[in-house]
Amino acid sequence: MTVLLLGSSGPLNLKVVYCLVPLRVRVHLAATCETNLARRSRHVDAFVVHPGVSGAGDTGETIAWLRDYCARHGIEVVIPGDIGTAGFLAAAAASLEGVLVYPCSGTDLLDRLHDKWLFASTLMKAGLATPRTALIATPDDAAPAAAEIGFPLIVKPLSGESSHGVLRFDALDPLIEHVRSGRPYSTPPLIAQQYLHGRDIDISVLAEHGQVRLAVTQQLERNGALRFFPDAPTRRLADAIIAEYGYHGVAHFDMRVDERTGRVSVLECNPRFWYSMPAAMWQGVNFVEAGIRAARGEDPARGMHLVPGQYYLPKALLDALRRPWKMDGVSLRNLRGVVQPLLDPAPHFSDWMHKARGRG
Repeated sequence: MTVLLLGSSGPLNLKVVYCLVPLRVRVHLAATCETNLARRSRHVDAFVVHPGVSGAGDTGETIAWLRDYCARHGIEVVIPGDIGTAGFLAAAAASLEGVLVYPCSGTDLLDRLHDKWLFASTLMKAGLATPRTALIATPDDAAPAAAEIGFPLIVKPLSGESSHGVLRFDALDPLIEHVRSGRPYSTPPLIAQQYLHGRDIDISVLAEHGQVRLAVTQQLERNGALRFFPDAPTRRLADAIIAEYGYHGVAHFDMRVDERTGRVSVLECNPRFWYSMPAAMWQGVNFVEAGIRAARGEDPARGMHLVPGQYYLPKALLDALRRPWKMDGVSLRNLRGVVQPLLDPAPHFSDWMHKARGRG
């Protein structure tokens, strides 16, 4: 099988490539720019640049290019590697005759999920569990938002990832100073959100037209390992959100368990693939493979059997090896997952060089 991956986020696209490796497919990568580090992976067989695959420029021209590329190279499946390419592919799907399209939703729906204010507003109106949230549209809105939410509270940009710009405030003066500072991620619009005392918990899903077909819950342990397990409260909340939006595709929900009540609340949604996805694959659930099955009209969950337990991320594994008597056991799958990027050094070295030049 020959797969075309559309991508605009190199590090995230590389995670998708790693989940394609067990399928023994030929991988073509169509990226928005030359610097996409996934192109350097030894698992990528062909690379091409077309800025339009993330929806920029003339969509009609890009769809024509994509249709021609698929025909010339025998592409059987097209996969969107991130939010921008998912929106474009949803628009292009009807024009790709004879090509399977990985489940994805349109740009408008993706934007409503990815925008933290729009997402929180929808959940609050629907009565779904989420912290109290207010919009800080201008610096003058900081005080009214704080009065509505109460302290402590979290402030964060309307869009973003990897916790960039997410800060906790316990008093009004530091909050006002922050929104007027002009520092990165401090300029409104922002959201203020009630801080919940407790522990983070995440759930990843594959949905088809408003119905969750596959779900895995994970939680970061204090030792730095990810613990995977089935969990009814997070699943019920994910089911309700997916149904509310009629969502189609993969998504990763950040949630939190309130330590005082035990109630699970959803904080935000990433309607795309996520960085810890290969860890789920090594624990038995490959969301990339599942989406390809869904595109074929098959049951995406068939053959997917989650192995509950801990998955040691590279840093956590190194720390654990210093105190092996405290380890909860490391599976062969876990070791293979840690070794996988080590056997594909070029993209990681390229990323390190890029960051080193930036620091210099």
